[in-house]
Amino acid sequence: MITCDRNQPAHYLHVETGTRYPSVSQVLDVLYPDRFRWVNADVLKTAQERGNRRHRLFGVLVLWHAGLADKPEIDLRDELVMGGLMDWIVRNNVRPLRVEEPAINLRDGYAGTPDCQVLYGPKREILLVDLKSGVHEDVHAIQLQAYLRLPGYLNSQRLIDLYIDDQGQVREREVTPYVHNWAFFLNGLGVLKGRIARRIT
Repeated sequence: MITCDRNQPAHYLHVETGTRYPSVSQVLDVLYPDRFRWVNADVLKTAQERGNRRHRLFGVLVLWHAGLADKPEIDLRDELVMGGLMDWIVRNNVRPLRVEEPAINLRDGYAGTPDCQVLYGPKREILLVDLKSGVHEDVHAIQLQAYLRLPGYLNSQRLIDLYIDDQGQVREREVTPYVHNWAFFLNGLGVLKGRIARRIT
């Protein structure tokens, strides 16, 4: 069993062994420490709440369309978003393989929870999808590449950042794994582990 507590120095816990692992998002914060520095705290809080709400909606919609969950209750602020996401799901005949399932990369020592891995399109490709409710950033490609190396997700054939705006417009951005992105992530992971060991916040 894997649990996540964002208030801990290392977010993820492997319950059976009692070992903690840093999250992908913690590593990205090390790599891009100034991403949100100039964003007003109230604006940032609102954006984070919106993102969390829409991520939950996305996962439930994928499961609901496959007959694996009840129809979600929709926040009025997300009606257009729901329409856009459902159009994408139906148009591409999306079927869930994994939805919000955490995993631990024991070799490199980090953990994460990808949004979903699905069967996609007429070729039934195995797609690893990360939903984004903001603008494109370079960090997004690094995040998906880290998720790809989690157990259970290694068989993904394509990586997609899926951008959704307030009007329900959906845009796919394909991510190609690059060795320099992976090296960048591992360097950030090493720095983060050193900080955690030395109790440096």
